[in-house]
Amino acid sequence: MHNHRGILTVLVSAALLAAAAVTAAAWYYPRLPDPGRANRRELMQWLVTRDLEHVAAATRRALARRLEEEFSGEVDWAAPAGELTDPQRRRLYENVGRLVGPWLQDHAERYAALPAAERRAYLDGLIDTLQRWRGLEELVPGDCPGGPAPPGLTATARRQLGVMQEQGSAPEQRQAREFVSALQTRWFLRELSQRLEGAAGSRNSSQ
Repeated sequence: MHNHRGILTVLVSAALLAAAAVTAAAWYYPRLPDPGRANRRELMQWLVTRDLEHVAAATRRALARRLEEEFSGEVDWAAPAGELTDPQRRRLYENVGRLVGPWLQDHAERYAALPAAERRAYLDGLIDTLQRWRGLEELVPGDCPGGPAPPGLTATARRQLGVMQEQGSAPEQRQAREFVSALQTRWFLRELSQRLEGAAGSRNSSQ
């Protein structure tokens, strides 16, 4: 009987500890809204409260789609930043970086399905979005807790483009290589055009 009481005590204690762990997890990681339907406030909740490195790839892709839809125009990143603590700002920036890979993979598949006549405008839209999102880099102060500042979003995008070409089946890798080549070429041509226009403007103003 004494042994039975001892076993019962251990089982009850284990059950209480498990319940406490579940309660603590619910407190630290509250139930978040459907990532595919989240509004702007709910997206920010995802981005500042959850480490997206440890969520499913499908969830990251859904968040990336909604983030692009919700922040499709010019974005004043400083406005929400003023309401966040330094660690939250860092978490927001790091999480956006973790969405770049799924976002690019999603667009590689869409790009492959487009007619040739629509592809350049599509690439321009992607580049415009990445450039708007670069404003997030201003959210992370150099002395922000959590270690050195994360890499810039442009560097993150370029690294993810390299990873895409090495993952998946042979047809998926071929699709990724075609997308990456087209995106990098368009990106380079746009930057070259902007530099030439800037140089021409400087010459005209000096005359």
